[in-house]
Amino acid sequence: MLISYIKSHKKIPRDILTRWVSVTMDNAGVDVSRFKTHSTRAASTSKANMNSVNLEEILSTAGCSSVRTFAFFYNKTILEQSQFFDGVLNGNID
Repeated sequence: MLISYIKSHKKIPRDILTRWVSVTMDNAGVDVSRFKTHSTRAASTSKANMNSVNLEEILSTAGCSSVRTFAFFYNKTILEQSQFFDGVLNGNID
C-alpha cells in the first residue's frame, strides 16, 4: 500500500498509481502499448538484459528461480527507441 505524503495521507487510488507506473515505464523507453503496469517485472528485467546486465544479477533482483523461468516468462523483446528519444533522455545529442 502506498500512502500520499500530501495532507490527509490517504492511500493512493489504483488508477493514479497505474498512471504513474505507466508514465514512468514510457519515460524509461518501455513500449507501454505492449507492456502494461502488471508486467513491470518482465519489462524491467528484459530492458536490463538488453542492456547487458549480468544475468545472475537480473535473476537475483527479480526473484527468478532459474534461467529457464526468466527466459520463458520475463525475457521479452524490447524495441529500440529512436535516436532522438535516446538523445533527449540520455543527453547523447551530438
